[in-house]
Amino acid sequence: NQELEDEEDINTIMAKINETKGLADIFNRTSALNEIIYPTALPTLFYIPETPELAALNESLSNINRREYWLLEKVVAPLKDEFDVIIMDCSPNWNRLITNALVASDILLSPLECKINNFRNFRVFRHFLNQFKNEMKLDFMPIFIPTRYAIGKKLSMEIKGWYTSNILGCVENGIKESVHGEEAQALKISLVEHTPTKDIAIEMRDLLYELGDRIRTHMNSKRELEIANNYCPPIPGTEVIGESPWP
Repeated sequence: NQELEDEEDINTIMAKINETKGLADIFNRTSALNEIIYPTALPTLFYIPETPELAALNESLSNINRREYWLLEKVVAPLKDEFDVIIMDCSPNWNRLITNALVASDILLSPLECKINNFRNFRVFRHFLNQFKNEMKLDFMPIFIPTRYAIGKKLSMEIKGWYTSNILGCVENGIKESVHGEEAQALKISLVEHTPTKDIAIEMRDLLYELGDRIRTHMNSKRELEIANNYCPPIPGTEVIGESPWP
């Protein structure tokens, strides 16, 4: 009976949805942090799934003390001992979850679409971002990436040129508009995997190399600064001098 099969399928799907744990379960103390981390086909890649309860979590964060620091203190800081890189994929809006992600971040990667409406809105976004960063005394580094530019459209290329020339932190490489990108997204694979020999895949690799260099440079500088700030010269007369192992 097809109707029963469909019913079984939907029941199976609902069961899987109900079994999936996420950030809201940490907030509600119904799961431990290690219980919401799921493996992938890659042995070094894990993820915390997005669940429908995120909307409720966003509202609940407004009712606690140090609301902007919940994600950092309860999730990100404990995971830093276990992972080399933690990536938070945020929606393009402004709410408690977004401000939590900014507080917990060392680096912000933000796309800049090379479209006229996005160009007009960027100044407001940058002011809003800088205001929040200054008020919260944060030191994350923003990196802006030009996206969806069309080589055959003059205005699109002029906008990309303005971004790279006038915005501090904007990378030289970008992601141009392409049907290959839409195909890769539909297939749920990366652009480099989908069309490895196409120019757009080569440009994507160049972008990733540029991002990698910037991220490594920033994190190395941050570590050196932290080491310098934590260094305390010994008080005279209290130096510890090791004994020579030789007679």
